[in-house]
Amino acid sequence: MGLQITKCCFCIPLKAGVIIISLFWLFAALFLIIFRVLSLKLYMQDKELREVSEEYSITFTSVIIMIVLNAFVTLGTAFGLYAVIFSVCIGRN
Repeated sequence: MGLQITKCCFCIPLKAGVIIISLFWLFAALFLIIFRVLSLKLYMQDKELREVSEEYSITFTSVIIMIVLNAFVTLGTAFGLYAVIFSVCIGRN
């Protein structure tokens, strides 16, 4: 049947390891979203939207793209965590 992995990082049961790693990614992605939204808010207050320069538009666009990508990471991690927690092991007696 092939190689079956039963441990995460060679010491933790696989399901517990996946949950730990998923929680880490979930909290890290949420932290980055909050951090980037707040930094964007501070940047917009500094510029006071008086002038729309090339620097402003590049910064604004890149931060929005990073926020969206982190939102996708958060959704993917949350789905993976949900799938692991509520999964049923097939073939176990």
